[in-house]
Amino acid sequence: MYKQDFKMAYFKNCLKYRFHNNEIIILNELDGSGWYEPLIGTATYSFLDSLAFERNANRALQVERCLIIPKGNPIYEDCLCDYNSKWLDKLAVKKYKEE
Repeated sequence: MYKQDFKMAYFKNCLKYRFHNNEIIILNELDGSGWYEPLIGTATYSFLDSLAFERNANRALQVERCLIIPKGNPIYEDCLCDYNSKWLDKLAVKKYKEE
């Protein structure tokens, strides 16, 4: 349950920083995914918020440097790829052991 909640918290923050508007914040609050129990501490939620912010900033730099700008902005694809990634799984396990 911890790993799923951890990854969902990251995913919601990823969407928040990629869309950059209040509507996604409202949708994230209304959405019932994740947050089943207070399994993750406040420090971890803050960490995930910072991580999503940093990854979004790095993606913006990559697009700026790219000679061919991709059509559209694949927000869901990027955030889902992160959600399903091995690095986020490993990070969730590491944070679980630290808490």
